[in-house]
Amino acid sequence: MVKRGDVAATISASGTIEPEEVVDVGAQVAGLIKSFGTDIEGKPVDYSSVVAEGAVLAKIDDSVYVAALNVANARWRRPRPVN
Repeated sequence: MVKRGDVAATISASGTIEPEEVVDVGAQVAGLIKSFGTDIEGKPVDYSSVVAEGAVLAKIDDSVYVAALNVANARWRRPRPVN
């Protein structure tokens, strides 16, 4: 006897998923990361995050650079001996 009904199809496969595009990001300065930006879902940026163009990926602690600038400014403003 033949019956009419729904047929469920299941596909099983194994393999490797590859991204369409991978971009390596670097910095022009060294320093400790103070905080991470967020991806398009609002989660902290990670290795495999999808981010919007122009998004902040990480903020570097600038305290070392601020201290060096303060020292340079102090030396520049220091009175010079008159010969």
